Amino acid sequence: MNFIESLCFSKFYAVAFGLAPRSSITKPEFDIAVECLKKMVDQNINLTHEQKECRKLLIDFAKEQTKW
Repeated sequence: MNFIESLCFSKFYAVAFGLAPRSSITKPEFDIAVECLKKMVDQNINLTHEQKECRKLLIDFAKEQTKW
């Protein structure tokens, strides 16, 4: 994961969990973060099926939280 991807990923979590109420994420940043999360889930062999589903639900929840 490069610097831009990690920055987008961090902003994704901040927006998804409401950690910083004034933070926002742009559509391109959101797309980068989602791709990173999907790659991390696919490449991690230690995650159970339920944990993978939880990550997918996080993406759906973040889509609902963002307004652009």
